[in-house]
Amino acid sequence: MKKIMRLARVLLLAAPGPLVAEASAQTFRPAASVQAVGRVSVVIPSAPSALAPSALSASVLASALSAPAASVLAAAPAAAPMAGLSAPQFAPFGRAEEPRDGGQPGEPRWKQKARSVLAKTRQVLRDTPAEVAVVGAIGLMVGLGLGWHHESAREASIPVGFSEIHQMERDAQAEGRQMGPMAKYLAGTNDMTMNVFNAWNTANANTLAGSPVRNFASELDYNAGLKMKIHHYELPDYFKMIPGQSDEARRLLEPYEQVRRQAADANGHLSRTWDESHQDVTHTEWRTRTVDDGNGESHTETYTEEVYDHTNHSYSYDRDRGEAASSSLDVLKAKGGKASFTEAMRIARQTNADGEYAAETSRGLRQALSPEEAMKYASAWRDGSTLMTNLPVIHGRLSDLARDGDQWRGDKRTAHDEYYRTNSHSDSGPREYQTVERALSHGQDLERAVTEVLDGVDYTKAMTPVLEAKIHELIAVQLDGKPGDAKKLSKEVLTIAKAIYAKNFKGGFDVERFRAGVVLLASLLGALAGGLAGFGWDRLAARRGWWRSASGGTRASR
Repeated sequence: MKKIMRLARVLLLAAPGPLVAEASAQTFRPAASVQAVGRVSVVIPSAPSALAPSALSASVLASALSAPAASVLAAAPAAAPMAGLSAPQFAPFGRAEEPRDGGQPGEPRWKQKARSVLAKTRQVLRDTPAEVAVVGAIGLMVGLGLGWHHESAREASIPVGFSEIHQMERDAQAEGRQMGPMAKYLAGTNDMTMNVFNAWNTANANTLAGSPVRNFASELDYNAGLKMKIHHYELPDYFKMIPGQSDEARRLLEPYEQVRRQAADANGHLSRTWDESHQDVTHTEWRTRTVDDGNGESHTETYTEEVYDHTNHSYSYDRDRGEAASSSLDVLKAKGGKASFTEAMRIARQTNADGEYAAETSRGLRQALSPEEAMKYASAWRDGSTLMTNLPVIHGRLSDLARDGDQWRGDKRTAHDEYYRTNSHSDSGPREYQTVERALSHGQDLERAVTEVLDGVDYTKAMTPVLEAKIHELIAVQLDGKPGDAKKLSKEVLTIAKAIYAKNFKGGFDVERFRAGVVLLASLLGALAGGLAGFGWDRLAARRGWWRSASGGTRASR
């Protein structure tokens, strides 16, 4: 009995903590008995497997037991009752719960929530390719911002090129001649719009002194209000001259108006001379195919398919329309022979400092323009005008239509309805049909080219008073405090000026500066670059385990 008590003391000294926890949290499980040598029975309570006699050092057991008892306990691991001892389950025993994700006991609740959000974010980044979407969205916004900034900067500086109209008047006076009506109209229209654009450029160059809209109104006020007359012609002068000059230009172009009307009449007859139709003929064929069932098996199914045979082409000829088209082409030939533009539009012999400076600053040039470059910009009113750009097309198409009329005069004698089949879906048609189609194409080109020239003059005459009224309204709202939307008015002034210039100078400067397509392209490129960067970040994070949890967990595989 003394030996048993000594053994119990040894066990308590070896691991008192677990035995106390076992005694306080659990009841003793059924005791295991070991038969000792002789008549001694050893009864020990259930204990953790780490406290089994076999786990104790030999020196401890030797000091506590006699040789017979030690030999019995040494043999205990082989016995069934001792081999089945289970480790105890330790209860918290009143200890405070540790905060998750590396928190500290007693920390504020908001810190715990923030830590929880951070842990969830880390888990999302670990288990999903969220970096691709996040960085892609950032790239999209960066690209959008850069594209918008770039195009806004372009919009703030519109290319300028004054015609030097006063210099041209001095040149004409020195040579004993007068400027022609078309030169006056085009040069005046060019310089009127350039004054508006130059005011806009100056307003945006001085944004530190105020908003662009207010600066724009101030610049127009000095010019349109004649508060400071710097040049020979200012905006009020153009507002007075251009309506009358538009009428003079329109009278000069009257023969081309007759050409346009006659071309429209001929095109109407030509478009109705022939009526064509094309019908594909097919037949149905039954066919079979093998379909995979998806489970390693397949089956054969039957289906139908339409097979192309040929195409029936139908060309119906309207004789009355054909005769009218022939007559209309003959009249057009006669009117086209009377349409000519003979005015010699001369550019200025030299450019002046103010015009050169405006051309340089509007293009952001760091070096002064060469004389050749300055003259190129000063002559854009003539060389880039819609009139001079379209005149070669107009007279070229008049010559083409004269030949088309002669060709059709002979082909109409043999023109008739035709029906035939071919092995092609499309067909060029009979010779007579091709003659009419070619004449129609030339006639439409002619009508379009003349319309562009005449519409420019008509639009300028109609919108010049509107432009003047909008400028005065902008000045009144922005500078005099009258009610209204100054920003909207500034946009309307620019829009009208740009439209006048674009219609009269289709080969001139690019005044539509803001390009929405460039902004869209920059946004797409930014999103693509961001997505690729996010993908690389995601792969690198997965390889290096950047998103491991605070407890040391590894990144989930995908």
